[in-house]
Amino acid sequence: MSKVHVVTEIAPFALGAAISPLVLMLATLALASPPRALSKGWSAVAGNAVMLAGYTGLLLGLGIKLPKHHGPSALDAAIYLGFAGALLLLALRQLAKRGSANGGSGLLAKLGGAKPRAFASAGVVIMATNFSSLALYVPGLHMVQRSHASTPDQIAAAVLLFSCTLAPALVPVLAATLLGRRAQPPLAAINRIVTAHATEISIGIELLFVVLLAWKGFSAI
Repeated sequence: MSKVHVVTEIAPFALGAAISPLVLMLATLALASPPRALSKGWSAVAGNAVMLAGYTGLLLGLGIKLPKHHGPSALDAAIYLGFAGALLLLALRQLAKRGSANGGSGLLAKLGGAKPRAFASAGVVIMATNFSSLALYVPGLHMVQRSHASTPDQIAAAVLLFSCTLAPALVPVLAATLLGRRAQPPLAAINRIVTAHATEISIGIELLFVVLLAWKGFSAI
């Protein structure tokens, strides 16, 4: 499998994992929390990255023990259909609780004027419980591992997947670092939109990938 094929296969999952309202809300909250707003922003990014790296290491360690194969696979079908079912349940749960605050929102509300290390801890917690993104990240990483592409090609695809999943935290903080105050108006506008429609955004993405994962699962049978 060529590099282009690997990247093309995991690209939808990388883009889906990049749409994470809570991760984005944490980053923008940090940037709007002086003093040391940039330090708080980078602390949130570091917390997200550490947790995601931990998941990645665990998944790669497990994947090394799995044999590669050609053609249909019961294991692939179980992974894809299992995560499709998990995303469907998550979407239905969010729909039932629409309008009520979730645990991540409660955590953000408690941060207020917290220190940078508190934002790092919050980054760890939010990424650890970011089920909608992880339900796309795990199958995406599985696709990379099961491919017969070269090791450099697999690394390139895995880095793309990791970077996109981290993007909701990294992009606003990087923009604020490079652009300074010029980044504040667009970031504030994005935060208002995401905060107002976080549940709808999450449910929409989850239902879209329920269909994609179910299709891949049935195709692997």
